Amino acid sequence: MNLLKIFTLAVLSSCAVMAQDKVIFQDPFRSMPDGPIPAEKWAVRGDAARTFSIQDGALVLKMEPSLRRGDSVSFPIPLCVRGQLDYEAWVSGCSSQYGAGLTVVSYGITSFFHAGCRDWRSYFPAPEADRPREYWDEAPGHEYLTAITPGKWMHCRIIFDRMKDTVEFYLDDMENPVSLKHRIAVWGADEFLGGKITIANMGQAASYYETRIRNIVLKELGEKEEVSAKRERVQMLCGYNTDFTVFKKRLSDISVPATFYILDAVGLQDIPENVFAWKKLPGSGVLAKSKTVVLWDAPAGPNRIIPEAWISMLEDNVKKGMHLIVTGGLFALERGEYQDGGLKKLLPVAYPEQRPAPVNLARNAKIAGDQKLVDLFTDQADLLLNTVTPSGKVEVLLTANGKPFIWRVKAGEGKITVISGNLLPGKKNPEEMQKKWNKLLETLILEK
Repeated sequence: MNLLKIFTLAVLSSCAVMAQDKVIFQDPFRSMPDGPIPAEKWAVRGDAARTFSIQDGALVLKMEPSLRRGDSVSFPIPLCVRGQLDYEAWVSGCSSQYGAGLTVVSYGITSFFHAGCRDWRSYFPAPEADRPREYWDEAPGHEYLTAITPGKWMHCRIIFDRMKDTVEFYLDDMENPVSLKHRIAVWGADEFLGGKITIANMGQAASYYETRIRNIVLKELGEKEEVSAKRERVQMLCGYNTDFTVFKKRLSDISVPATFYILDAVGLQDIPENVFAWKKLPGSGVLAKSKTVVLWDAPAGPNRIIPEAWISMLEDNVKKGMHLIVTGGLFALERGEYQDGGLKKLLPVAYPEQRPAPVNLARNAKIAGDQKLVDLFTDQADLLLNTVTPSGKVEVLLTANGKPFIWRVKAGEGKITVISGNLLPGKKNPEEMQKKWNKLLETLILEK
């Protein structure tokens, strides 16, 4: 074997191998002249001439005052287990709370634009018992995804995986989904034969308005056979007791490609009670390129504000080589409802039975363990210590007052590091202590 062949094989063996994504459907609108649709050739329900037309390569749907409309046009699509649906949508404003309007359905996944409320929603059928009392005339099972701006073209993306029962919804930002759904059946009644994609003007209308859709592309996503995926990025989920502004500048200064996700709140309490929401979370494509994900005093609840679908993707990426770092604090671990969902199974942590669990304020806590980390951090610190302990066989990196403070476990090709506390403002040199804490976190993030 010559040197060129050896070099080629070496390069191929060190890279991620990915099956080619395949386009399995594209809309016919882009190449059609302006005017009425060919109703005799398409699967049309309702009044085609009154509802549909083609203009500038887009399908136009008209809504008019009515009790309930359901005109639709459908196109056959083949079977797809893991796919990505992209399209662009435009919705004019509606003057009342009615006007559900443009609806797109494929493989049992329904999304629609509510022109009156100016938002994008998903719909998966739910039992009658789940019907909201304040919306007695709407089908149970629809959920808010994100706000929209009428009169503006929007890029929508839906990624679904039948084997994992997950659905991701994106709007304009193709890295961070506006919503993640888990344990969702993503095939419709025709699941064994393929199915259809349906575009409709479902819902009520209190006034005339228009919606448009164009550039519909459905791809079958190829399965990745990751030999050694290139992971470079860092994702930081930052809670309230974090010095993320200074830390963000530090990572930028040393050219670490990091994205910071910030917690939103309606109010702030000692124990979170229905007040938190993550503005965004990194999507599956971002996680696949990430070296490290840090949950920095980041609550998972109440109300599962970190969705189970996202935790499932996180676990999958840790097994493929990601480093997950979790720090404690007032809103993390046992005080952030980690014990109530997928994080309990993922993390090497044992939780107390008491709720709300107390925290220990350890002034001048004695730090011992890995001498390199002690020298980097400090041998004495003022800490807020969570009431959690290691679970299973772990490697303890540092102790605080003789008890495990930082520990680690291998998980597949990746690893998980738990810091069971956070920094308290010190009596002396608080800025200096914060720099040391940030340096410790930076070192854990950058290590190979």
